[in-house]
Amino acid sequence: MFTTERFFARVWAFWFLTLMISVLTLGVAPKIVFVPMAVASFVTFCWCVKCAYRSERFADFASLRLCFSLTSVPLFAFVLSMAITYKQAKMGGVAAPAISAVPLILTALAFALAYGHRSKASSFLLRGERVEVFEPEQANSWVVGGLGAGLSSLLYPTIKNYNSSMAVVLCVMVFISLYMVSTIAPISLR
Repeated sequence: MFTTERFFARVWAFWFLTLMISVLTLGVAPKIVFVPMAVASFVTFCWCVKCAYRSERFADFASLRLCFSLTSVPLFAFVLSMAITYKQAKMGGVAAPAISAVPLILTALAFALAYGHRSKASSFLLRGERVEVFEPEQANSWVVGGLGAGLSSLLYPTIKNYNSSMAVVLCVMVFISLYMVSTIAPISLR
């Protein structure tokens, strides 16, 4: 059963996660990312307040949950890549955030591709006062398989070249985020 406490917990979990990622990023590179992380935390806070207290639309909550599901892993990958580029590779002011934003950019591009190829058929069916949801069949299994094969072929050369366990974890996080987009986004965008 979906209670009010669970609703508020789900809404505020996204803000706490964003705040935690902001603090982690500030611990890695405080001078470079202070303003973007402060803006991201403030925007997320305003979105959570709107969703929790100012709106009764389910679409606001659904978009917040979709954003939470699709951005949590890429944001952790951003923090990890900031640690690799700024701390280990000693990159400067613009290069470190630009390279670190690659997981976020890849996820955004994958989401835009999934959004562009979404089905026009609705998975909701209204019967009287009830709405039934039909889970669509997984028609993109060849896409997920091709994506997995292509990305996994990049894993070994990355491990061999950089010889870093953080690079392996970063690659796995990017793969997870792209897999999440390929499985969650087409179902949620119908």
